[in-house]
Amino acid sequence: MSLPFVLVSGITVIAAALGTAVAEPDHRLPPGARWALYGGVLAFHTADAAISLRYGDGPGTVLHWYGPCLVLTVGLLLPAAPARPAWGAVGRAAGLVLLLAKLSELSRNRAYGEATA
Repeated sequence: MSLPFVLVSGITVIAAALGTAVAEPDHRLPPGARWALYGGVLAFHTADAAISLRYGDGPGTVLHWYGPCLVLTVGLLLPAAPARPAWGAVGRAAGLVLLLAKLSELSRNRAYGEATA
């Protein structure tokens, strides 16, 4: 029961950061909103990884997309948010979530394709 809570909490924290960004899109995000954006993205993907493991995906399959999640969130989002206006940081976070969702899907499809072949 706690994994869906963590997943929804991550989405809620992302939404809080988005609310701050919408209020002043041309200004830089305040530090609290930046950390909410980072933490929300990481909480969302961490809960997704834990749920994937819980429902039978192998650790290798999960690490194939969750490892890049950690690296890309720290490498792309963390340095970009203080240097860009709020809309740029939010756009980069949205792109990161989309990229990692596709990576997760491809990883899962490849793992199940190998299992049935």
